[in-house]
Amino acid sequence: MAARPELAAPSVGWRWWLGAFAVLFGAILLGAMVGPASIGFADAIKVLVSLLPGIELTTGLSELELGILEVVRFPRVFLGVLVGAALSLSGAAYQGVFRNPLADPYLLGVAAGAGLGATLAIVFAGGGADSIVPIIPAAAFVGAILGVLLSYGLGRTVGGSRTVTSLILAGVAVAAFLTAIQTFVQQRNAETLREVYDWILGRLVTTGWSEFKLILPYVLISALGIFVHRRALDVMSVGDEEASSLGLQVGRTRLIVVASATLGAAAAVAVAGLIGFVGIIVPHAVRLVAGTTYRRVLPLSALLGGAFLVLADIVARSVPRRTILCAGAADLAEGDVTTRLSVHSLGVEIDRSVLLTGVDLIVDPGEWLGLIGPNGAGKTTLLRAVAGLVDSFGNVRVDGDDLDELSAGERARRVALVPQRPIIPPGMDAFTYVLLGRTPHLGYFASEGKHDVEIASRALEEMGVAELSHRDISTLSGGELQRVVLARALAQEPEILLLDEPTSALDVGNQQQVLEVIDGMRSIRGLTVVAAIHDLTLAAQFCDRLALLSEGELVASGPPQQVLTEETIRVHYDATVNIVWIDDQLAVIPTRQNGVELPEG
Repeated sequence: MAARPELAAPSVGWRWWLGAFAVLFGAILLGAMVGPASIGFADAIKVLVSLLPGIELTTGLSELELGILEVVRFPRVFLGVLVGAALSLSGAAYQGVFRNPLADPYLLGVAAGAGLGATLAIVFAGGGADSIVPIIPAAAFVGAILGVLLSYGLGRTVGGSRTVTSLILAGVAVAAFLTAIQTFVQQRNAETLREVYDWILGRLVTTGWSEFKLILPYVLISALGIFVHRRALDVMSVGDEEASSLGLQVGRTRLIVVASATLGAAAAVAVAGLIGFVGIIVPHAVRLVAGTTYRRVLPLSALLGGAFLVLADIVARSVPRRTILCAGAADLAEGDVTTRLSVHSLGVEIDRSVLLTGVDLIVDPGEWLGLIGPNGAGKTTLLRAVAGLVDSFGNVRVDGDDLDELSAGERARRVALVPQRPIIPPGMDAFTYVLLGRTPHLGYFASEGKHDVEIASRALEEMGVAELSHRDISTLSGGELQRVVLARALAQEPEILLLDEPTSALDVGNQQQVLEVIDGMRSIRGLTVVAAIHDLTLAAQFCDRLALLSEGELVASGPPQQVLTEETIRVHYDATVNIVWIDDQLAVIPTRQNGVELPEG
């Protein structure tokens, strides 16, 4: 039997680093060499090295050629690197927080705000776009920031939340509004149209190193704010609710990443105008080639984005006409059972609809409680409320600790949720997915260490799917996928395991195998399990106790043989069944209702 490859947390890898830096270095040299005045390869390298403090190399260039490199080409090339890196990094960050590979840095109104700011500066402050008078980048920067603030403000008014959908729609609305104002101003001042359009189309125009120095601090701050959240973006790829169940402060993280990305994009457009395409295509291409983990996508997007824009600028300024660039439109000992879950007067109301009311439950240490009830009874809502994913009233306690008083990370270390329909990040392998379960045990800026890798590996081993570690999770069968999702929950090292329909969409063999694995883990790890289960026979055979929910209320609770009666099922499920015992195990057998009249027509 061949040995499996060693598992490790995802990283960029030296080959990718080497390749990306080689492309960037090549683009910088090419940008310095190409132009009306041809510069040799060796001379370009010498001048590039001479830009470093304390180094001065002798070249065979004339004073004029040396001035072209030091004052014109290298400032323009490095500005292109900085702008391209900022736009690509911002685009990758936006794609991560909005879980959309086609999101771009201008999604929340950066472009519209910057365009309006620049237009107002050109119209009312004078000075053409080519001259880049100081007021234009300042106005564009302020406009871009204000555009995003308006989008966030508008998005928060929709149900008081900052969901992905509300933010995107708010961004569209704000962009349309600001663009309308810009168009009005343009048409009222037609004599400035050329200067406005020169800026809007995007271009790299420099006056020495001033533009580069102007935006460098903002781009560095932006990059730092994004890079420290590279792992958080991987966690967010499983969706807001699952990321929250893993202990990630989704709203705060999205706000910080969006703010950081906006800062970088605003700085870029302030000096280069609305250069599109780069922020979409570069991170998207990197994701297709190098993989979907943002620990790789972010740094490679920054390096290759800078190289891409420099190469695009070379093409643009090689065209024999006026130069305008438009680039795009913790471990539990075996048997150490100490946890008890108590739910008191728990209720949930959403949009004035009462989904759950007055639920009181106590789950004993190491017990398996099964939640049963017809569709819409409130089983999933109860699980989500215990996990802290929906606003609720009443209280939920673990060993006397009120979970509402715990941070998201502390709660995720106590309680793990396996959703009914987990979001499967495209292109992510099973090990990386399971490693996401270590999120609540890591510091805000931390990455996984050897201990985290060992725990994730052990979870896969316990689930019997270690051989799938390097498989794309989107290619797994239903049973395999369910075990991998359970492994991610085990990697959280929780005290309580919440399961929402763990056997849904599985055949009878996989249903039995998954529940047997869960029962085994309950004994080995000392887990307390609460599971919503539709199959009443399986619920009776695997659960110690059942809680029957109907219309958002708890109507029965006790051992399976007390809760599962033919009359109870008839009343609450509107179904006729026979309760039978086979080898001392209860089974619920549905029976046909003969003589049921169908409605006419």
